[in-house]
Amino acid sequence: TSSLTSTQSRIRSSSAIFVATKKKTTTATSTNEVQQQKLQAAAPSSFDGVSYNVSLATTAESIPMGEPYTTKLAAVETTNTAADDDDNVDNNTNMEGLVWRGVILVLCGLWASNFSAAKLILAEPGVDSSLYAVARFGVAALALLPAGLKRRGTVSPETLTKSVQCGAWVAFGYLGQTLGLLTTTASKSCVICSLHCVFVAALSELWRVQKFKGNSNGEGTNYDTQRLLPALVAVAGVAVIELQGAGGAPTIGDGLSLAQPIGFGMGYLTLEQIMEDSPEAALPVSAIKLSVVAAASLIMFEVLPH
Repeated sequence: TSSLTSTQSRIRSSSAIFVATKKKTTTATSTNEVQQQKLQAAAPSSFDGVSYNVSLATTAESIPMGEPYTTKLAAVETTNTAADDDDNVDNNTNMEGLVWRGVILVLCGLWASNFSAAKLILAEPGVDSSLYAVARFGVAALALLPAGLKRRGTVSPETLTKSVQCGAWVAFGYLGQTLGLLTTTASKSCVICSLHCVFVAALSELWRVQKFKGNSNGEGTNYDTQRLLPALVAVAGVAVIELQGAGGAPTIGDGLSLAQPIGFGMGYLTLEQIMEDSPEAALPVSAIKLSVVAAASLIMFEVLPH
């Protein structure tokens, strides 16, 4: 009887241990399932078109309690971090665009002050127009020379040739401006210079038509005069503001000032081609351009009588 009682006690103890173990295992499994279901609802399957495989098939028997949730949560956090980085890049790009638009706005103000400043300087007694041009562009070239030399490795022979050509066109425009301001007003010179908007638009459209002439279906081969309309409106607006109906009689300086739209316009078009091929050579190209303009000004100073 004693042995039977002892055996029955051991059986009841084993049953209790088995029930407790089964309950604990069931509870752990249920907890893991709840955690996985929560993660499945929170975890996106893709970000910006890139799919992420977040597997929740791990069972409680193969991984200890809490590890599946932690592992999958790390995957979700990595995905969210990637999305946040993309947003930061977009914000930085937008901010950079606004900064450069502000820089262009400042450049417009400096460009507009160019005519009045040059007219005031040339009106001073004893100031020679060619010597003024040498000093002006010589100082500008020296300012950019260190940066140009530092990045000289980015300038190929072809880029160097085009930069010299660009500088020659710009020199043609600036020398026409300098000489023209001797006998014309700053307002008229500004209006004449603004014609480069029309010149660039007209020549760009002509080049576009020539480029597409080889198109088999004939599309894009017609010269679109409507492309010139915005430029014409811009020049008309400048004329209204600057001249105010008092342009005066034509002078020889007006004719010389016509070098501006041609020289500056060709300079813009040539510079566009250079930057398309070698955008990393911006500083050396600018230094070369200014050096060419300074050299042309020196030649004019030596050739013209004083």
